[in-house]
Amino acid sequence: MRHILLASDGSSYAEEAAAFLARLPGIGKLQVTVLTVVDIPYVNDSFLSGEWLVEAIAHEKAVATENLKQIDAYFEHVPLTPRRIIREGARGDTIVEVAKEEQADLVVLGARGHSGVERLLLGSTSDYVATHAHCSVLVVRPRGRTEETRRGGGRPTDEAVGSGTAASRRPLRIAIGYEGSHTAEAALEEVGEVNWGSGAEFHVVSVVSYLAGLFHETDVHFEAIRNAAMETAGKAAEQLNKRVPNTYPHTVENPHSGEGLVRFVEEQQCDLIVVGEAPRNLVGRMLLGSVSRFVLRHAPCSVWIARNRAAHHAATEPLATRTATT
Repeated sequence: MRHILLASDGSSYAEEAAAFLARLPGIGKLQVTVLTVVDIPYVNDSFLSGEWLVEAIAHEKAVATENLKQIDAYFEHVPLTPRRIIREGARGDTIVEVAKEEQADLVVLGARGHSGVERLLLGSTSDYVATHAHCSVLVVRPRGRTEETRRGGGRPTDEAVGSGTAASRRPLRIAIGYEGSHTAEAALEEVGEVNWGSGAEFHVVSVVSYLAGLFHETDVHFEAIRNAAMETAGKAAEQLNKRVPNTYPHTVENPHSGEGLVRFVEEQQCDLIVVGEAPRNLVGRMLLGSVSRFVLRHAPCSVWIARNRAAHHAATEPLATRTATT
């Protein structure tokens, strides 16, 4: 991974995304572009709006420039000077277009937290970008890091991470959904490319479904399936441990893979979950995979949809061994 596009709208959620990036140990070696999109107001053709519209756009651009300066403050103590881009247009479409133009490897943007009814819906911009971007997408949710980052002068210490007072004393905790498919393997490699630092904690999670059949009867081969899943998670953790320390395998029993992953990150108070996703064609972009969409909409933490290496793995993997995309 070389180039990150950080989408910012000046909100506290965008600041959370900047705070997340600023604390990555290897961020100084990457190219970071900060994009702010100025929405052009829709005006009926019959409305005499020329002067007003020009003034409105000029005002929005001035606000966008100030927002970019605020984002720069998060990188003050990092050997990095982010590029700035201001574009006019619809936010979702423009972020996706700029990501492709800039050949970004990862788009990072903030999203509001979830509670009650909000769990059923994701911000329209985050949802659109996560679905349509050609590259990997990181949707950052508030987990209490922003104020820690501000107090630390732009970049928090290794201890100043996590959610809330208790979590701020522990390292970053990352879960990776893994079931052995080419998309999961690609996600594992993508995570391994990032410099997370020596303190980060990784959990490779394989979900085992204990129900099968029309009437939800238990699979008679469930014990063998669970053992195979444990072996799969163990091998993946061993593979990742060669690149990053503190990696642990887990198996979770749940009839729905997405729900199993969400429950795991809730119980373990993870800060980030990574799920593999194949790059989408024109038709496939209409929907994310069922597991990816469920995790994106329901996980209480940040979500990384990894798709950069999936195309290569899909091309090299024998057709007979391919599994359904997450």
